Amino acid sequence: MTEKPGLAKGLIIFREQLKQPMKDADNPFFKSKYVPLEAVTDAIDSAIVGTGLTYICRPKQNDRGQNGTQVIILHESGEELDCGTFYLPASKNDPQGYGSASTYSRRYALSTVFNITSDVDDDGNKAVATIEADNLKQIESQLLEVAELTGKTQDELKESLVEKLGVKDLKKLNASKQQLAFGTLKIWIMKAKEKMQEKSENK
Repeated sequence: MTEKPGLAKGLIIFREQLKQPMKDADNPFFKSKYVPLEAVTDAIDSAIVGTGLTYICRPKQNDRGQNGTQVIILHESGEELDCGTFYLPASKNDPQGYGSASTYSRRYALSTVFNITSDVDDDGNKAVATIEADNLKQIESQLLEVAELTGKTQDELKESLVEKLGVKDLKKLNASKQQLAFGTLKIWIMKAKEKMQEKSENK
């Protein structure tokens, strides 16, 4: 396991300073509220002050032509963390459809990486109804990582994740459930690594 003490310390300070933004944007179609992209970035930029951290959002495109957002966290020590890429297909093959998917992808990616609770709704349903192959592959990869760290089987972990999400099939996750899945797996990985570190220090 690669040690990144500066990055870890910065993220701890960030979490202590983070204030969740208000869900004050209306989604008339789903009759619900969510946190708009500008409020997500404002919350992150306010909490990141004094942490030594910054971040980059890179537009990406996969081999199926889907646009996505890659988030990389950087620390002043030179350490960095690639948080992966979230891809989202456009609801329509026109500039408006691609713009909607791009905006949601960035909002989703930043919210997941920095633990912003941006949705009580499923605003992303206008862009995608079920989980995309790239996101499902990422979930499976993170389940494997947890399994390797904990000694549990992937089937056991998948069963626990499905139960937590309140779904029957990981292939049928809407945007909000995907966000919860990634957030849950991120916590599982962090806790597993912390336990491994404690065991190593106690030897």
